[in-house]
Amino acid sequence: SSISNDVLFKSTPKSVSNKNLKKISSKNNLDDVDDLKDGVSNVTSEHESTIADTNFSQWYAQAPDMTVADVSPLDVTGASVNAPQYKETASLEEKNSTGISNLAIALLGLAGIGGVVALASNKGGSSSSTPDTTAPSVQSLSANVAAGTVTLTYNESLDPRHAPAADSFQVRTGAALSDNPVSSVEVSGKSIILHLRNSFAAGQISIAYSDPSSANDANAIQDLAGNDAHSFITGTVADGYISGAQIYIDQNGNGIPDPGELLTGVITDANGNFFLPSNVPVGAIIAVGGINIDTNLAQLTPLKAPIGSLTINPITHLIQSIIDESSLSGAAITATDAADRVATAFGINLPAGASLLSFNPLSGSSADGYSLAAQKAAAQIASMSVLASSGDQGTAFLVMNSLADFILSQPNTPVDLSSVADVNRVLLPILSDGSARISDVITANTAIHNVSTLNGISAEQRT
Repeated sequence: SSISNDVLFKSTPKSVSNKNLKKISSKNNLDDVDDLKDGVSNVTSEHESTIADTNFSQWYAQAPDMTVADVSPLDVTGASVNAPQYKETASLEEKNSTGISNLAIALLGLAGIGGVVALASNKGGSSSSTPDTTAPSVQSLSANVAAGTVTLTYNESLDPRHAPAADSFQVRTGAALSDNPVSSVEVSGKSIILHLRNSFAAGQISIAYSDPSSANDANAIQDLAGNDAHSFITGTVADGYISGAQIYIDQNGNGIPDPGELLTGVITDANGNFFLPSNVPVGAIIAVGGINIDTNLAQLTPLKAPIGSLTINPITHLIQSIIDESSLSGAAITATDAADRVATAFGINLPAGASLLSFNPLSGSSADGYSLAAQKAAAQIASMSVLASSGDQGTAFLVMNSLADFILSQPNTPVDLSSVADVNRVLLPILSDGSARISDVITANTAIHNVSTLNGISAEQRT
């Protein structure tokens, strides 16, 4: 901010020096003292608050986060003057056209002019009369297990006086993503801190936020100008957590991330989380690019997931490929059926209520068994896709489709991607001369098969 919250100027109108005026002008990118005087005079006139003949006992330069509704009545030579009242959620930047930014001034006397003035911050520090109508955008998610909180961080400061209601959020935790109600909501700077009612372990978290209406509401996630944030639901990209992946929605169903299908601004954060808007188009989800934060390697091939998935990883990609291949065969199956077939093929026994469409094995523990089995399957599927395709996206998609056909052709039969027979069944139909690549896949997947911890799988993927 240009004027910090602890700055307090006190003076009589006639003792306001040019030195102090120049200080305020400089802090607010105004060219000179006359600009400040003109700006204050304009706002005083606009808000019909000119009380030029009044002798003030004191005047205040208050914090830049304020709106007019926040300026309390102040004593003026024994009388009481109320600040002009406007809708609290509206930014005063929308109420005036002076161009003075980052400033909230109460009872300011300039050159014989006294007035009740309040200018809201435009948060950017520049002088502009353009109203801020841009909604804040959520950037990242983090959890503090010890404190029982989840923090959402936005791209700009949020309004702490009009916090959203606790029931605006649906938080689910654990492998089965059980409901964990929000007991209270705290707004601090750019962050929304959700205090959860029930304790939870480190692991999977899903959050959905619902903006109360399409208008700017009294209580919602909103910036200092009163612009409401959009509704969203979170998801995670994990082949190892993938940071910086861009999210597409396959609206035309061709399985390819076409340029027009990019969700602008939806990029995975440092922990692989992404935030889908509530009005997301219908289609499979595709994550493209990014860096695997476990291996520090680039994600070479896109990852897919069926509509409504909360996780995107090699397993959900295979599930989507099974859906696509079953549809081509004329015997289409649902996402739930496809997920069940993958779980059976790789011996993944999830707890009751959990689904491979939302389960993130990296959020679990090596000791629980199912997380290790799921991550081994994910790593072996990814290894086969990358090594057999040499990073070529088209070939990688063919590998996944061939594996999907293999699983569809033998329901309820285990699949071992470290065995020569099963790997040959998948890769020989699509690789004309792939003996070396097939050998590489078997070697890598055998090493993954033999490890006994999640960290061990990550170590093998780095080699």
